[in-house]
Amino acid sequence: MSRYYMNWAVFELSTAEIEDRTTYNLQLEHPDHPDVRLVVWHVQVPIGKTVRELAARRVAEEMARLDGYTILEQREVAWRETPAIEISSRWRHAGAVYYQTQAHFAPDDTLRSFSLAGPIASRAACDAWFEDIRASIRMRS
Repeated sequence: MSRYYMNWAVFELSTAEIEDRTTYNLQLEHPDHPDVRLVVWHVQVPIGKTVRELAARRVAEEMARLDGYTILEQREVAWRETPAIEISSRWRHAGAVYYQTQAHFAPDDTLRSFSLAGPIASRAACDAWFEDIRASIRMRS
C-alpha cells in the first residue's frame, strides 16, 4: 500500500506505488509584465542519472515541443550551496517570442526544478525575479 501526503489531504492506493512528481504552476501578477508564469516541480533522481543529464533531458523535451527553441545561456551556479544548472532560452508561439530561465538542482535524492517564463519583453523582470527566488529560497525538511 502507498500513502501520499499533500499539504491539505492524504490518500492511499492499495495496489500501486506512487512516484511524487509534484508540479506547482504559479501566475505572477505585475502590471508591466503580464503572462509571466513560474513552474516548480520535483521528481526522484533515477539511479545513475546526474542533474546535468536530467536538465539536458528536460531541454531536449522542450526543443521537440516548442517552435524555434534556442538556448541563450547555460551555467553552473549554487542554489543554497547545492550545485545547480541554470539554462535560459527563447522560443516562439503563435507569432510571439517567449523567454525562459530555469534551474535544476538536487540537494538530496530529489531533483528540484524552477522555470520562469514570459514574453521576451519581460526578460529583465524574469531574470530579476529568478535571482530573488535563488537568493531567498529556504529548504524545509
